[in-house]
Amino acid sequence: MTDRYTYMAQYHELFALPYKEPTQRAVAKAVADCANGVLEMGAGTGLVTETIADASPGEVFAVEPAAPMRAVLMSRLARRPDLQRRVTVMPMSALAVRLPVRVDAVVLISMLLCFSPEERQKLWQVCADSLNPGGLLLQDRPEPSSAEAIPPAAGSLQVGRARYDIEYEGRPVREGVLRLSWSYRITVGEEPGIEEREEIDAYPITEAELDAELAAAGFDRADAPDELLGWRLR
Repeated sequence: MTDRYTYMAQYHELFALPYKEPTQRAVAKAVADCANGVLEMGAGTGLVTETIADASPGEVFAVEPAAPMRAVLMSRLARRPDLQRRVTVMPMSALAVRLPVRVDAVVLISMLLCFSPEERQKLWQVCADSLNPGGLLLQDRPEPSSAEAIPPAAGSLQVGRARYDIEYEGRPVREGVLRLSWSYRITVGEEPGIEEREEIDAYPITEAELDAELAAAGFDRADAPDELLGWRLR
């Protein structure tokens, strides 16, 4: 059995970086005063982790269960000895997190759809247990917000003599569940390409549903920079 994101990790930054930059700027603004630390759930390859560490003065706890993604994250930190004292990479599920200290903010970017409604209830409890009173929970706007089919979309990039093609789509598999798939192809010159495919089941949620779940978990809606949604722990 392959680890989740076995294939995606190597392509993630090539295709994600242009779309993540507005989110990175918004997160940097939101966590600038978090002197008592920030918890990032689903750190992935560390695009947002590095942003948080550069923008905030406290500790950063970066949670990422997938080894292929963590490999890129650790390589990023290897090039940043100035951050190694403050950034702790936690190789576990978000649902298993137990921090040694409480923090001022929890950041969830591009990861919430991986959790079923039942798992989200546990996630909100972990977030509440991790935050100082009045602490901030930051979430990007949930997309997709419904389990309707997503038509195929494609993109490509050239790196040296290699061409990287990606195709993305989503199809409903049962009520409230959307199977997202990414197909990758690498072609070097005229040689036959390498083809790889990754799939995950996603659990779409609307902003109104998210508000209701977090209100029940002890959070009130709060201001947040553009690109983000915010709540504070009561």
